[in-house]
Amino acid sequence: MTAAEREGRYIIALLRSFLTDADLTDEGEHDWKELYRQTCRHQMVALVYDALQKNGVVLPGEVEKKFQEKYWKAVSKDTVFGHEYACIEKAYLEQGVHMMPLKGCLLKQYYPETFYRSMSDMDILVRQEDRPVVKECMEKMGYETEVYGKDCHDVYMKPPVTNIEIHHVLFEKSYEAYCAFFQKAIDKVREEGTSVAVMSKEDTYLYLLAHMTKHFRNGGAGIRQILDVWLYWQKEAEHLDKSYLQKSLGEIALENFHHMTRKLGEYWMNPPEKPVEQLEELTDFIIHNGIYGTQENSIANKIMKENGLKNLKKSKRSAIMAIFFPSWENLCTAYPILKKWPFLLPAVQVKRACKFIFFHSGKEYIRNVSELKEEKAEALKKSMDELGIY
Repeated sequence: MTAAEREGRYIIALLRSFLTDADLTDEGEHDWKELYRQTCRHQMVALVYDALQKNGVVLPGEVEKKFQEKYWKAVSKDTVFGHEYACIEKAYLEQGVHMMPLKGCLLKQYYPETFYRSMSDMDILVRQEDRPVVKECMEKMGYETEVYGKDCHDVYMKPPVTNIEIHHVLFEKSYEAYCAFFQKAIDKVREEGTSVAVMSKEDTYLYLLAHMTKHFRNGGAGIRQILDVWLYWQKEAEHLDKSYLQKSLGEIALENFHHMTRKLGEYWMNPPEKPVEQLEELTDFIIHNGIYGTQENSIANKIMKENGLKNLKKSKRSAIMAIFFPSWENLCTAYPILKKWPFLLPAVQVKRACKFIFFHSGKEYIRNVSELKEEKAEALKKSMDELGIY
């Protein structure tokens, strides 16, 4: 067992003791720096730190200081996000903008303290036709427009910590089944005419699962996402329409994923006497992912989706070629100016090539494609199959 796996399991044991009042199971010595690193990778510093405090765990001075700094940053960020959300809601209501808070905005309420559930950004859904009004509102409130009109969402930033993603759809067009299903769910709520709308508890749960599969396909998901599902189910299970849920899980092919994420959450929070090999392997997989997965996973998933593993060498070559010669649709998403002035295509291709050749992130991507091993891709496929995603 690696240091990451050992400390990742200790994080899970700490969460279990804090959330269920179970005794803390603690075996052997700890690499406290690695524990802190894994806690940061899974964005769970505040919750884990309070779990450590509750159990009387004494940390080395340097690690204790890092935990405290991150802890108070989490409290501060949560306070700022709460204030900004209230301001945004007020401004939208004044302008007649219908809004729907998403993801972390809703999930925070299921944690003992809202600052335990960190958010990299705040997600809000608005109507497509309201985007220009929203842009004006956000800029009046002091936000800078980082991205507008490119993809499924616009991005607004306000220093020091506030990052707002304003969605007009929940999924890219490539997720056809999700797009169709959740558009119906959204329309159903919007028909009620409320200015601040929230999907039904059943559809909120289904969206939580569907969005998580997207993370797994893009590179992975971590401990926090599994905990989100476990906490939501603990609080809402008795209120859910199970027949609708079962029918809908079948409609969007999430039955297995629903089963496995719940099973894994229960395994962590109510562990059996004997370990289960499949769930132990999935636990390792999720620990190594971190909160948003790895670029290596993302590359392997993309290669397997497009070309499979029959000829990995050829698949990797195709993946590198796709960097320099992406599809027209992908280019237009990244560079919307091409829709208006397609004659700029050669300049855009040169710019994109330079990015991958000369900048660190691009060179790292090419290196990860080149170094991808068949054993790694097969192990990833096995984990994804077990989760019910492929």
